[in-house]
Amino acid sequence: MAKRSRSWYAILGLLTYGPMSGYDIRQMIEQSIGFFWNESYGQIYPILKTLAEEGLATVTVEHQDNKPDRKVYAITEEGLAALRQQLTEAPRPMPERNEMLLHLFFGRHADHNDLRTMVENYATEQREMLHVYDQVEQRIRSHNHPDLPYWEITLNNGRHQARAMMAWAEETLKSLAELKNAD
Repeated sequence: MAKRSRSWYAILGLLTYGPMSGYDIRQMIEQSIGFFWNESYGQIYPILKTLAEEGLATVTVEHQDNKPDRKVYAITEEGLAALRQQLTEAPRPMPERNEMLLHLFFGRHADHNDLRTMVENYATEQREMLHVYDQVEQRIRSHNHPDLPYWEITLNNGRHQARAMMAWAEETLKSLAELKNAD
């Protein structure tokens, strides 16, 4: 099977949780994998259409009063087999896009106070994310779902990253202070 986009497998994987519309998938992304993976409606709907065309998902149309019909997709056995095959392959590296690092890379041309404020705000966001991860943990543990250990693995990755970024922010603030003093 040819390499598929990462988005294709993310959406196929989400369908393992049950039949969903494109809107449902977007909502599920926000509540689950959205901490480390994002898909837009512009990506979701064409992929769902392709999955159905290739027999990896079925689509049923639900009539709704005073609303457009709702297309609900469900994974097929062939789709589950394709997902399982993908999960045997090593993940491809993804280049990170980090606007803060872009700002700092060109920091010589910026105001030191602006850079400092930006890094301080980033550290605050990371502390807030740790709080969010605690809330997520409470919510997912209340479900006693068979995927819970796997969800906790990804949650712990987020915690480790947030703590590492907080430490990095502290180092960066020290470096920025030294650079300002050297001017």
